[in-house]
Amino acid sequence: MKIRVPKSAVFSILSVLAALLIGAVIILINGENPVTVYYCMIVQPLSSVNNLLNVFYVMTPLMMTGLAFIVASKASMINLGLEGQLLLGALAAAWVATLFPALPWYLYIPLIMIIAMVVGALWGLLPGILKLRFGASEIVTTIMLNYVAQFFINFIISGGYFKHPDIEQRTPYILENAHMASLSEMGTAMGIKTFRGVQLNAMFIVAIICVFLVYILLEKTKWGYKINAVGLNLKASTANRMSAKKIMLCAMALSGAIAGIAAMGEVLGTFNGVIEGFSPGYGFSGISVALLGRSHPIGIILGGLFFGIMNQGMMYINANTSVPKDFVKVLQTLIIIFIVLSPYFESKWEKFREKSSHAKEAKAV
Repeated sequence: MKIRVPKSAVFSILSVLAALLIGAVIILINGENPVTVYYCMIVQPLSSVNNLLNVFYVMTPLMMTGLAFIVASKASMINLGLEGQLLLGALAAAWVATLFPALPWYLYIPLIMIIAMVVGALWGLLPGILKLRFGASEIVTTIMLNYVAQFFINFIISGGYFKHPDIEQRTPYILENAHMASLSEMGTAMGIKTFRGVQLNAMFIVAIICVFLVYILLEKTKWGYKINAVGLNLKASTANRMSAKKIMLCAMALSGAIAGIAAMGEVLGTFNGVIEGFSPGYGFSGISVALLGRSHPIGIILGGLFFGIMNQGMMYINANTSVPKDFVKVLQTLIIIFIVLSPYFESKWEKFREKSSHAKEAKAV
């Protein structure tokens, strides 16, 4: 039985290999051994179970923001405002997580996440309304709204409206019943040292569930068919009596909702609140993950895993080589450049195959 690898996956792999090849040249120019650097970046994050679990922790927000991006893009909407939706969802979660000390955790944490999703959905809905009502480009408005969200959070925290009384540039600590415990904390509570230093928490499971729910939505439901139809041909879907505007708005709202809970593992877990600058650009990195995963929900898991390994590998590169850790960002940018260019190379490859088949047919005649 032959296993057929999708052509899009082949070009994603080739994009990664091309970026790694150029990266090797950069490493050599820097006076380091590419094998050593790539060993630190790719192998060391996978060298133990605990390291792998921390990779899962790092990839969780990347999967969520990547998933949010493809939901909007399937409906022909380009949501570049994932970072702003993530930040406002995080702020809303941190606020709600300080309100109800009497609620049990199994009710409180879902409530917090629902509020964060609503805030993210509303922030994602805004550029959709501006586009469909006033013709404003969602690319421009989503980028601008990222800055609005960032400055609003800085104003709320630094201005003292929702600030820790003793610690600068962070919100108050969340309540204990709103905390999402890490494997390390659970192990310590049970007297187990196996997972010491592991930051992974239940948000990873939530992210995996979200991936499969979105896959079912897009591939197995009537709404998914409508979203894909609008994305493939807006005019034809409108002529087929589909409410294209409604579908596009719903896709943007769902995209914002997913982005709104992307950082719950950090807000309810690692930081127990919001710290200014806590997101290293999860929203923008999620777009890269979506492109690497070829805008497919299952591809998001693989793309998130690879980017998670690279991001986790930064500290090993920084500790063991003279190559700056920002080299990983350069590699990720190169990967995306090659993925964006891949349709051009795909078309060239198809033309080459057609010419070859015609030549073979001519010889046979």
